[in-house]
Amino acid sequence: GKIGVNYHIDEDVMLYASYSTGYKSGGYNVLQATPYDQETIAAYELGLKSLWSDGKVQANVSAFYYDYTDKQELGRTPQEFAEILNAGEVTVWGVELEASARPTPSLSIDASVGYLNTEYDEFISRDNVLNPALGFQDLAGNELVHAPEWKFSLGLQHEWALGEVGQLVARVDASWVDEQFSRPFNLSEDHVDSYNRTNAQLRWESQDALWQAALYVQNLTDEDTIDNQIPNNGSDFLLATYLPPRTYGLEITRRF
Repeated sequence: GKIGVNYHIDEDVMLYASYSTGYKSGGYNVLQATPYDQETIAAYELGLKSLWSDGKVQANVSAFYYDYTDKQELGRTPQEFAEILNAGEVTVWGVELEASARPTPSLSIDASVGYLNTEYDEFISRDNVLNPALGFQDLAGNELVHAPEWKFSLGLQHEWALGEVGQLVARVDASWVDEQFSRPFNLSEDHVDSYNRTNAQLRWESQDALWQAALYVQNLTDEDTIDNQIPNNGSDFLLATYLPPRTYGLEITRRF
């Protein structure tokens, strides 16, 4: 369920607040002896949306607080099988700011920044990979997995009107993601470094918007970026997955 309220200070500024609940069903995993419980969440959000300078600048800010009960987390059995565990209580809160501006009719700029604070309030788990001898550990106070504290992004876009031929759009955007942990134990072996990504695109659109052709490059600087890593049982190696290397191509779209 969800309930919300909006209040327009004027036609260009709106405040809003909402409260919502949700759940993820529990279930069974053939490789673990006991079932896992349903995950529930209570979410609170407060924000502002605004337009400035006759609509040339848009700024949005939001603050949120999430209260999880029995949050489902991925673990590993002593036999290296995946299992789903329940963290008793988890709290997440943060702030997001988004802004866009059009200083000229053909040039637009967009940017965002996000701050995230995460914490396991109740979570008893066993590290069957690195420290099984420690038995069950109290992970209260540790950060959630894949929850970077800071995120930034910046984009620039320029448009050229080509009359009856259509429109040409050039865009470049960059993002930076803070360091994070891949497991709830928050050990040095679970640490994933911060990274940045830059993408570029040159796109043509027909005047009737039915045809589009785009030349694109993702990960322009060809960064080697680890997306996730976990320790390998019984060895000094880490099992890691990487984000794609520099990728480029041509994409043609026809709308019907």
